[in-house]
Amino acid sequence: MSNKASHHQFTQLTCEAFAARAAGMLAGFFANVFIVRALGAEGKGALTILAVWSGLLAALFSNGLHLATVYELGAQPQHLRHLLVAMLPYVLAASLIVLGGAMLVKKLFNPLVISMALLTAIFAGQLLNNLSLALLIGLRRMFLVNRLAILASFFYPFLIAALWLTKGTLSIPGVALCMAARITPAAGSTSVPAPHHA
Repeated sequence: MSNKASHHQFTQLTCEAFAARAAGMLAGFFANVFIVRALGAEGKGALTILAVWSGLLAALFSNGLHLATVYELGAQPQHLRHLLVAMLPYVLAASLIVLGGAMLVKKLFNPLVISMALLTAIFAGQLLNNLSLALLIGLRRMFLVNRLAILASFFYPFLIAALWLTKGTLSIPGVALCMAARITPAAGSTSVPAPHHA
């Protein structure tokens, strides 16, 4: 690849990553405004608790694993099948650990009342999202990652709108399940690029 083509590709990837981040922030802002108006401050607070705790737990369980996945696939792309086979059992096992730990903490310390099942669902969605994006980056599918991230930016507001139109209202469980199903746009734009295939 010539220096000119390489520079053009780098510029395009950078612009798409920036667009994905900006689209995610914009779509998330409008979705949150709509959620606050529908659920009120108390409902939004409960959702924030779910999002923060699930995000922290997903970061804990994927800490370093998504980077290892990127470099493993970058060096040995033929290992994709093995990683796919291992990914779902890992997410399931981690979700069961989170569910059991959350239920124990709630029983012992009686913290703010939040749904353990919804917390686990959002955690599983975020962890699966992190590992899936790592697989794509490891396969050097950065253009696909960025374009999926841009589309995903509008997926969450679309789910919220669809829920509103079908139910006529919003509920905390419904919005929480939308959160579990969404793809995190920022994940693709902040990951480390994969090394060249061996």
